[in-house]
Order: sequence, then structure tokens, then C-alpha cells
Amino acid sequence: MFISINPEEKNTSLLASQSTIRTIYQILGLSGIAFIDILAADEFVNTCTNLAEMIKNKKIFEEIQGFAKAAFDDSEFQFKYKWVEHFAKKDSLNDPLFEKFIKIFGKLGAIARFRKLIRTCIDVPSSETNFQFLSKKIRPETDEILNMRLEGHPIVSLASNKFFCPFIGSLLSSLSFTKVEYNCQHNTFTNNINLVTMGAESILGFNMFKNPQENPIIPLQEIINTGYFAIPAGVKNLEQVNKKLKFPALQLRLAFDHFIQNSYYLNYGNLEKLIPYQTIRHIYTFVFTEWSTPKQKGK
Repeated sequence: MFISINPEEKNTSLLASQSTIRTIYQILGLSGIAFIDILAADEFVNTCTNLAEMIKNKKIFEEIQGFAKAAFDDSEFQFKYKWVEHFAKKDSLNDPLFEKFIKIFGKLGAIARFRKLIRTCIDVPSSETNFQFLSKKIRPETDEILNMRLEGHPIVSLASNKFFCPFIGSLLSSLSFTKVEYNCQHNTFTNNINLVTMGAESILGFNMFKNPQENPIIPLQEIINTGYFAIPAGVKNLEQVNKKLKFPALQLRLAFDHFIQNSYYLNYGNLEKLIPYQTIRHIYTFVFTEWSTPKQKGK
């Protein structure tokens, strides 16, 4: 599938590159690349099956509801996301529950990115009526190949739950980030956390496929909002269990930039109140400077 979710792989987001896809297209032609896209959609749905089972078995939504109570529906912004701090304690270094979900959401995002790259890299002639599902114009709500496969799938009803997108955002508190690397040179994360919203959009697209009036920005904004509060929750949780380890809070804030760049629906306006664009630029500069400065021996 030309997609890796191996946490040891240093450049997972780079494996499905434009040059790779164009080479495959030149060798296999339009029908061959279409077949690969269909296989990728099948793998996406299979992964959704695993995700749905994990959410149900771990009673994730019930856990969040238990922590949230009145806070989740509170109108005061700061208090509304107070539950994240309590929920973050479900994750531990010995039993990294969140890491398992990050891997599966990262895989969904990698597949979604791969299928998007296919449409970016090839031109489908209007005369090829059987292959218009590979058109550059395809978005999650018009992705018939995937949406037909999601019909009746349990992940669709789970994604309609008000806790689904907040749960995705809460994963940014995972203690597993202490062993995740941010590749400054290639602007990638080894666990594909920067791609999780792409997978979420592909799932949420089914609701718009069925109901064009559905607004995807509202649930996607919840990923942004919850993720913003999840990072300091992760920092606090780690300080309580192991002060020797460092939580990469600064690098994780760069994942929000990826969320916006990869999105069909969000823009920087959805992020501005939490992390202004100028702040993101400063973080990139700081992280790059720290990465490129030679470390002195003994430090």
C-alpha cells in the first residue's frame, strides 16, 4: 500500500510521495491506479472496523461522559474542556491506551492522504467516464468509492456521537509522545499524528454524502479545541508520573498547522483564537533553530 504506520519509521508521511504515485501511474496506467485506490478504500474501511471495535470495547465515550458531566456542555470555554485533564490520566507509560488509538487514526490519515495524492498527481480525461472517481474535484462528501463502503458501517454511527471528535483531540495528551520524533527537516511526525484529521474528515464525509446540509466544521473544530487543552494535560500528567521525561508540547502544536493544511474544510481562522498563525511561524523558527544548532558535548 506504500503506507507505513511503523512507529520506528522516521519519515512515515513521506512514503506516499507524488513522484512514487506518478511512477506507478506510468507503469500501471489509469485502470491500475484506480485498482490501487479501491484497495486503499477497502483497507480504510477494514481499519475503521478495528477502530469501531476498540472504541466500543474500551467504552471510550462512556469514559469521557463520566469525566465530562456538566463540563462538556458548559458555555464557559475554559471550563468546557476541563474534562480533558481528567481523561488524560487514563493514559500511562505502562499501559499506553492512547498510543493504540493514535496508531489507528494515523493509519486512517495516511490512507486518506495517499488517496488524495493519487487525485493530485493524475489527470483523468473527461472521456474516461468510468474513472471520474479519481478526479481532482473529489472531496470526502463526493467520494463514492469510500462512501459506498461505509454504508451501514458501525464507525458512521460512532462518528455521529458528540464525543467522537473531542476524543480524537484528547489523544494529543498521550504519554507515548515522549518516544515520538518530530522530523524538522521533513516536517513530519513518526506516528502520523499530523494526519489524524484527514482520516476523521473521510469518515465525517459520509454524513455529508447522505445529508449535504451537514456542517463538518463544527465537529472538526472540536478536534482543534480539545487538542489545544490536551497538550498541557499531557504535560501535567507526565510531570506526575515521570519528571525525567519531556513532553514535546511545542512540537505538537505544529501538528495543528498540518491539520489546517491537510483539511478540506478548516482554515487558519478556525485556529486563530487558540494558536495565531504568527505564533506557529515562531514555533517553527524556534524548533528549527534548536534542531540545527550543534549540541555541545556534556549537555
